[in-house]
Amino acid sequence: MENIVAVIAQVGFPIVCCLLLWKALVDEKDAHKEETAKLTEAVNNNTQALIKLAERLDNYPEQEGKH
Repeated sequence: MENIVAVIAQVGFPIVCCLLLWKALVDEKDAHKEETAKLTEAVNNNTQALIKLAERLDNYPEQEGKH
């Protein structure tokens, strides 16, 4: 019985530490997944804004000559 307690005492702490680190990595991965989704949406919105701006700039000389 003392041998089992000694093994758990010696091996238990590293196992618990490994499990806690694994949980932290999983949580961090999930957080990065959410951040990446938000950044992707922001980039897509900026792309759409730049496309609209480019279209307006393409039409600008035509509008200037009509005034």
